[in-house]
Amino acid sequence: MIVKAGQSTSLRVLYKDKDLDTDVTAVQVSIWNQGKDLIRKEQILSNAKIVTRPLVPVLEATVSKPSRNVIDFNIDESHLSEGYVPLSWRILEQDDGAVVQLVYAGSSDIEIQVEATIEGQAVAPTRFAPGRNWFILLLLVNIIGYAVMSVRLIKSHMPIIVRIVLLLLTLPICLMSVYYFIRSLMGALTASGSPYGI
Repeated sequence: MIVKAGQSTSLRVLYKDKDLDTDVTAVQVSIWNQGKDLIRKEQILSNAKIVTRPLVPVLEATVSKPSRNVIDFNIDESHLSEGYVPLSWRILEQDDGAVVQLVYAGSSDIEIQVEATIEGQAVAPTRFAPGRNWFILLLLVNIIGYAVMSVRLIKSHMPIIVRIVLLLLTLPICLMSVYYFIRSLMGALTASGSPYGI
């Protein structure tokens, strides 16, 4: 998040010479072909686009780090105020793609989706929630904390029965954390079977 509304700060955010009184958030969305099949522009049956959910104005969208110039990866900035950014490319071969940076008027809880209908692909929208990164980090800290506590319990001088009981009592919490950590991590790194990913 760049600016949070309501916080006392000397930083002012102007957009088209007008003060913004909302949160301003920046995210980077990576679009790439992680499959072996080529994706040509002629195979896109409905426009590929990055969409904010709920729809909030996108203040700026830029493309960086294209894998190759020949893919001709571009964005259409004519719909920024409507909350979405159409994407286009000439061709995406395996591992081809680019990074799109969005600056939008909204909090980090806004969900970012990549939507497209591609010939021969049954693809659900790919979702990316910027705020989820903190949840993944919290789960990782919890798992590490359990591991450290387990080592200390094993090395402690408490009766072995007490140590076993304590470990068994905390084990379900750790297993649940591992489960949600893996689910959240896979949700952030994969594209739900799509040939492009976030």
